[in-house]
Amino acid sequence: MLEGFDNPLPQPEKNETYFSALKKAYDQTNAFLPGCFYTFTYKYKSLRTDGKKGNEFAFYDAKPLIYLFGANERVFHGLNFHLLPVEVRKRWLDVVNEMTNGAIKRNDPVNIPQDMISSITGKNDLFYRHYLVERAIEMRKLDSSKMWDLCAYKTDTIAQISYEGMARIFPLA
Repeated sequence: MLEGFDNPLPQPEKNETYFSALKKAYDQTNAFLPGCFYTFTYKYKSLRTDGKKGNEFAFYDAKPLIYLFGANERVFHGLNFHLLPVEVRKRWLDVVNEMTNGAIKRNDPVNIPQDMISSITGKNDLFYRHYLVERAIEMRKLDSSKMWDLCAYKTDTIAQISYEGMARIFPLA
C-alpha cells in the first residue's frame, strides 16, 4: 500500500524514507479542518473498459499529500503537493507562510480566502483536486511545520505518470 515512498531527493543531513518522514509528521489529532495538511490512502477507480488494470487515460495519486481547502459530507478538495515539482512545493509553502505571518511554521490552520485560491493554486486545475470521502481511508492530519521536509521527496504514488513526467508537463517558469 505504501510502495513508492522510498524515492527521496538527496538529503545530506539525513537518509530516511518518505514513509518514515511522513509518519514523523503525523499530528496527534485527526481533526478534519480546512487550512490544514493531510495524507491518506485514496482508493481510485479505474475507468478502463477492456478488463486490464489501470487507466491509460488518467492518473491518480494513491497516497496524496494535500492542503485542505474545504469539505462536505461527500467530497473534499485541496492542493495535492505530489502534483507539483519539488521547487514549486517549497515556494508555495514559503509564500503562504509569509502571507500568514508564519502560520504554517507554527502548525496553525492556514485559511486562504476563496477568492485567493486560484491565484495560489495557479491557472491549472490539475493541482486543485477533488476527492470522494468514501474512497479516502487512513486519513492523517500532518504537522504543517514539517511540510518543508516532506516536500523535498519525490514520490512514485502517482499511477500512470512519473514525477519526471509531471515536471515535463508543468515545468518551472
